[in-house]
Amino acid sequence: MAPELLGGKDPYDGPAVDIFACGAILFIMRYAKFAFAASNDSYYRRLHRNPAQAMVDRHINASPEFLDLIVGLTQLDPKKRLTLEQVKNHPWMQGPTAKANEVRAHYYSLTPGRKCLNKDHYNAMQNSRKDWAAQKKVERGNDV
Repeated sequence: MAPELLGGKDPYDGPAVDIFACGAILFIMRYAKFAFAASNDSYYRRLHRNPAQAMVDRHINASPEFLDLIVGLTQLDPKKRLTLEQVKNHPWMQGPTAKANEVRAHYYSLTPGRKCLNKDHYNAMQNSRKDWAAQKKVERGNDV
């Protein structure tokens, strides 16, 4: 949760809060671990004090560009957080884009004990999703 939401003193700034959340979620997506539990915990302070050392201590191999992006997204002061335009132009965001199967394989490589879905299960889930999406919106939720 963005730090300004914890104290309740600062006026709510939706985009800045969302940017903070994007930083937290991006870290989870990349490493299948939380960067920190709260913006006032020791992991958060270590990440912002010395990002490279914080990752070494946690045995996470993060690039300097990625750490710079995460720190920029999760700045304590909402006015110092990166804007969406700055995020889009950030060096880490300019790299190659992974394909869906590469993302899936990466996720499963980070979560021991989980196995990739087999093709039949994947297709069944996709068909179910398509069937649900094809329903008229008014009918959704009436199946209780």
